[in-house]
Amino acid sequence: MHATFFKNTPLTEKSRDTRFVTPSVALVTIINMIGTFYPPDGVDNGHNKSGNNRVLSTMVVVKQNDKWLLASLQNTDINEEVVKSDPLSQTRQ
Repeated sequence: MHATFFKNTPLTEKSRDTRFVTPSVALVTIINMIGTFYPPDGVDNGHNKSGNNRVLSTMVVVKQNDKWLLASLQNTDINEEVVKSDPLSQTRQ
């Protein structure tokens, strides 16, 4: 993906939270601002524009042999209209 439609897409980290489940397992949540991109091939076809929004990345990382490895990753677009009506999100923006 980073060689095709994300090749020239800006990605800016806004926040990061790491919580250790055990000394060798951690949950990491990152909020990123991602620029505009055009899946699946990076070409603007007039109907495939995505991005230019915040994304929540949730990861499980595991330490093995003194290296942190990515076990799982989920990216979820943040719907700003929903955030406006979520009382809990007001403290996390």
